[in-house]
Amino acid sequence: RQDTGELLTVLTDIREGDVTQSDRDVLVTRLGKLPEPGQVAVHLFPVNRQADNLNDMRLNQIMLDPHEFHAETAGPANLVDRLKKNMLAPERLILKEGAAVMALRNDTDRQYVNGSLGTVRGFAQENKGGWPIVEFENGNIVTMKQATWEMMDGDTVLASVFQVPLRCAWGITIHKSQGSEYPIVVMPVLMTHYVMLQRNLIYTGITRAKKICVLIGTKKALAFAIRNMTVLKRNTRLKERLNPALGQSVSPKQIRPYILGNPEDETAIAAEPTVGYDKGDK
Repeated sequence: RQDTGELLTVLTDIREGDVTQSDRDVLVTRLGKLPEPGQVAVHLFPVNRQADNLNDMRLNQIMLDPHEFHAETAGPANLVDRLKKNMLAPERLILKEGAAVMALRNDTDRQYVNGSLGTVRGFAQENKGGWPIVEFENGNIVTMKQATWEMMDGDTVLASVFQVPLRCAWGITIHKSQGSEYPIVVMPVLMTHYVMLQRNLIYTGITRAKKICVLIGTKKALAFAIRNMTVLKRNTRLKERLNPALGQSVSPKQIRPYILGNPEDETAIAAEPTVGYDKGDK
């Protein structure tokens, strides 16, 4: 991943919205490069529903008995809910022998790391927990037991969630892929997802791939995404809550306009410039 200066140049130009003909020539050399048969490719999607649909479809194609693992919790319900939203492990994990899976935690024995891909080879006996047995791509075969996600206040544990640190690996959202990397990534880039076609998402998706990144879609959608700098404003008001005086004076500046309406429609118009804040206003 990003081992050569050539790839770094292309990625930097995408991030800055300044793609050159040289960048295009580099990308063209990768046209038609696909994973080898049997290799696990992670599909990155803009929204959860699409990732879940792919995982459910692939799991249902395996005609074997499912095994379910339900998260266990401790602590106040509101804190537990916050933990669940921030952890990648599903509350109800369904696996079958042969399922492609992804590790969601680092192993203290270094047999796998967060983001490692593998295949479920079986399950331990029920009297030994029934835990999934996973063969990772590095050749290690590991019985995956529960891991713990905790919310701490200093040395005090406020809430905990216990779950097997796995999820089906056929599909995941771009947002949840941040901080991880995968040998092979497949990402749809289609105008039907135009609301989610944003430069930062395309950049994040491409940079998750270590060896192969497959973009499926149209040149028009990719070009639109690279031009689109719109980022959803987060109204956390954290700055004002930490220090109310900081929220009293901000210096507005103009940022690049973006397109309103469906970009497939040539009559779509540019929005008025959006108010932002100077970097000096911390």
